[in-house]
Amino acid sequence: MKAAVVLQLARFVEWPSTPEPAASKEFQLCVLGKDRWIPLLKEATQGETIAGRAIAVRRLQRAQEASGCNLVVTGASAEEMPWHLLDRLPVLTVSEEAGFAEAGGMVGLTLQAGRVGFELNTAAAERSGLRFSSKLLRLARLVGNGGR
Repeated sequence: MKAAVVLQLARFVEWPSTPEPAASKEFQLCVLGKDRWIPLLKEATQGETIAGRAIAVRRLQRAQEASGCNLVVTGASAEEMPWHLLDRLPVLTVSEEAGFAEAGGMVGLTLQAGRVGFELNTAAAERSGLRFSSKLLRLARLVGNGGR
């Protein structure tokens, strides 16, 4: 269920505009330290698009490989993330680790009463040039002041 939520969240994020050749490439949905998510995300994204771009799911060995990603699902806590590698890159960071958004991540997934919810850190997203849609902001719990 969380994999489907990640896909839907990505549709309500505005990334900075890129030159035309880059915009026509696949949307890179990357996974760092959450290998069990890879088959779930591949299934959830099969035949789907984001902003007219096919979605490619790929595994990262290290955070240093995230520069080509549009979205990174990570198993690391916000304290463990090497933020200096992602700062100012237009990469949406998502985790289900407790306190992720409050500590500087962009989207923290939560599970309450069997329902998936999310926490958003708008300051962290803005530093990377990303904007959450007003629809998404209305559904989320807003946390953090940018952390890090």
